[in-house]
Amino acid sequence: MRRRGSWDIGDAPGLGWLGMPTNAVRALLIVNAAVFILQTLVLLAGNLVRGDAAWHSLFDRVFGLSGGGLRSGMVWQLGTYMFLHSTNILHIIFNMLALWMFGREVEEWIGARRFLQLYFTGGLVGALCWLAFNWHGHAPLLGASAAVYAVCIAFATLVPERPITMLLFFIVPVTMKAKWWAWIAVALVAYASVVETGGNIAHLAHLGGVVVGYVFIKWLGWGESSRFVETLQAAARPVTRLLEERQRRKNMPPEEFISTQVDPILDKISREGIHSLTREERRILEQAQAKMKERGQEPPPSSAARR
Repeated sequence: MRRRGSWDIGDAPGLGWLGMPTNAVRALLIVNAAVFILQTLVLLAGNLVRGDAAWHSLFDRVFGLSGGGLRSGMVWQLGTYMFLHSTNILHIIFNMLALWMFGREVEEWIGARRFLQLYFTGGLVGALCWLAFNWHGHAPLLGASAAVYAVCIAFATLVPERPITMLLFFIVPVTMKAKWWAWIAVALVAYASVVETGGNIAHLAHLGGVVVGYVFIKWLGWGESSRFVETLQAAARPVTRLLEERQRRKNMPPEEFISTQVDPILDKISREGIHSLTREERRILEQAQAKMKERGQEPPPSSAARR
């Protein structure tokens, strides 16, 4: 059983490390692999035809993320960069292995739609964190690492007590709880973000993914309570209620909309004048006019007609 606020590790889906990937994870694995194959073919074709990597470099500049690219209007880079990887095959192997290992269970917990929201939000926020310090650069950012970090941290937030075995230096097996692995990863990423100013590893993007992975799961109300996220949720409730009310009004039949929403506003205009209306009340009147035009009717009577 899934519960809000606390977790029993025995309740977690037992997919096993060798299980088949879930729907969203499978789709992401396939797309990333297909794009990597395309990158490789572009590189090979360029070497055969031109004798250099110019085509591949152009491909990365167009679809990888850079401040220069965004300034040139290539806004699609915010989405496409996370499907490109370095020609070093270890880059994509480690990302896809982590996505496969941890993403399946996260998707089982939160569903495919929310999993994709988590994945792409992690990639987008990671991109923005990186751009904040690389806006004037032209070297492209490539890779799904920020999105994958979001998934891994989401896993550790959902099942913090889960024992995970990793191969240290690819040789020594080390078993720790998921939350401790997560803390180690966060510490390393934070340290690298501050210390390593050079190189081509986008630690700031990784850090953005880390934040998204934690906040996203807490925002859904799962895991241990978080005062920070509860404060964010409380601040967002008035906006959420306003959007829900607007949607409810939009779906109202015109007659009900006029009687329940417009008539009180027209009465207020009669009493206090049109300048007394709030922005939301003016929005309601504009919505009423649109509803009437759709039905080929006259708009609601003005304040002068009601006096």
